[in-house]
Amino acid sequence: MQGYSADQAWHDYRKAVLSLWLYVTVIASTLDPSNDRGKQFMSETITRPASAIADLDCLPFYPSSNDRRS
Repeated sequence: MQGYSADQAWHDYRKAVLSLWLYVTVIASTLDPSNDRGKQFMSETITRPASAIADLDCLPFYPSSNDRRS
């Protein structure tokens, strides 16, 4: 794709990883934690994306409370 640099793709990828956290929280809240398998799945559903967010340094894309005041 012309005009779309590797740097822009990397930037967009990191923003997308952060935005997908919404899906993780919704899905995790629907899982059944009443058995060991459900607890393990819920734990992995949360910890793996959280690790990706940290590893990719995605949090700077999250708007601070000061940014949301207008």
